[in-house]
Amino acid sequence: YPAARERLYAAFGRARSKPLVLAGDSHGFWANELTNDQGDTVGTELATASITSPSVGDVLGDLPIDQMLVAASPDVKFTDQKAKGYILLTLSHTTAVADFIAMSTIFSPDYQARVVKQFALKAGSSQLN
Repeated sequence: YPAARERLYAAFGRARSKPLVLAGDSHGFWANELTNDQGDTVGTELATASITSPSVGDVLGDLPIDQMLVAASPDVKFTDQKAKGYILLTLSHTTAVADFIAMSTIFSPDYQARVVKQFALKAGSSQLN
């Protein structure tokens, strides 16, 4: 996997691109800056939580998993492993704005949606703000 990742990152460099990678399936929110082995930021990854499926955060109870994940990797800029929701991604020619939206409950049709985090990414950049 590390060698394949480096080949992919090198292809991004040859194409002079700064990709915005959209992901899911871990059932948690993530915002990551993708860096190569030299420490250069080569892209950005945004991953959405699930709407109703459990995540690792649900299983671990009060363990501060989000803080632990951010502390363990400089690439991880944000994670929420307990929230249930989606990412509202607004794209323009100059900016990508990602709103991480969580539901107050998944057990009732009466719920509140709230933005738990927002990132803005300028075109051609991989720095999450």
